[in-house]
Amino acid sequence: MSAVPWRAAAGAGLATLLASAPLGAIIQGYTWLGDVALAAVVVVALGLALHRFGPLAVVPGQCVGLLVLLTARFADSPVPGPAAFARFAALSAGAGTQIAGGIAPVPPTPEILFLVTVAFGAVLVAVYGAAVLAGAPAAAGVPLLAVFAVPAALDDSLLPWQAVVFAAAGFGVLLVLRDGARSQRTSGVALVAVAVVLALRVGAVGTFVG
Repeated sequence: MSAVPWRAAAGAGLATLLASAPLGAIIQGYTWLGDVALAAVVVVALGLALHRFGPLAVVPGQCVGLLVLLTARFADSPVPGPAAFARFAALSAGAGTQIAGGIAPVPPTPEILFLVTVAFGAVLVAVYGAAVLAGAPAAAGVPLLAVFAVPAALDDSLLPWQAVVFAAAGFGVLLVLRDGARSQRTSGVALVAVAVVLALRVGAVGTFVG
């Protein structure tokens, strides 16, 4: 049985949380952060708990865990069922209406928080699968990019520089905390710092960072 990948799993969760920083530009307040943090705990904890059973158990287990979390958080029910799924459908429709008719930053309504939690959880499952289960943290940068790109596309104003720093640092965390990278950790941290500076420079030149 392979060792439990504590570092890589924690890196996947932390990286996705950092990459979600641009959400602060399109959602008012920080209520959403509590929901995504809770989703991160569920996905990472289940990934570690089910690691011994292999990827075929980890990914479905994480998805079931997210479903239970969404049911308890947004449907006021201990277990998923027809009523919960009907509530999910209503929340999804409401979120679509609010996005179509609203201007960023939008209020953190239950509909918006539901959508954010679903999207974040799905992205983290993908990041965990690539970085931890497949041992390919570089490939996990693709779903992380989606987390960053969507808020950037929805917000007409410039993203705050902190959002770019956090997003770039998130990808660096994946690389630095990957399994077998202990001997390269110092150089990896230096590389991440350079990448963050370059990301800020490119963002400023490209006029999407303020």
